[in-house]
Amino acid sequence: MTVVLPAVVCDGVVDVSHHNGAIDWPAVAGARIALAFIKATQGVGFIDPAFERNRDAAVTAGILAVPYHFLDTSDPDRQAEHFLAVADLSPGQPRPSSRSAGRSPSVPGAIPSPITGSHSWERQAPICRAGR
Repeated sequence: MTVVLPAVVCDGVVDVSHHNGAIDWPAVAGARIALAFIKATQGVGFIDPAFERNRDAAVTAGILAVPYHFLDTSDPDRQAEHFLAVADLSPGQPRPSSRSAGRSPSVPGAIPSPITGSHSWERQAPICRAGR
């Protein structure tokens, strides 16, 4: 069986948090981004201040929004409880995700995002647009 791949392949996925500032979600959707991992929480107490705004705007723009938790070295059970309390997961919503393999960015040797390797959709979207 021969598999023919398209000339341009775009993963169509971004990873965002409050570090990205205001995001033009219609432009993200226009760049053919289909799915966004959106930071909800970190550790046992941090709530991303842009989480609700980003999730609502991504969904309104037609992008599948998946909340994620950034793991740190604190108690994993308490982290899970914190994430579930904030993420407001309802039936039919995408399954949540987590990042970091247990290391925080402030810890030497922290792992970059396994999804994108970057924190900025602006740096990722041109990869998709370039192939049009």
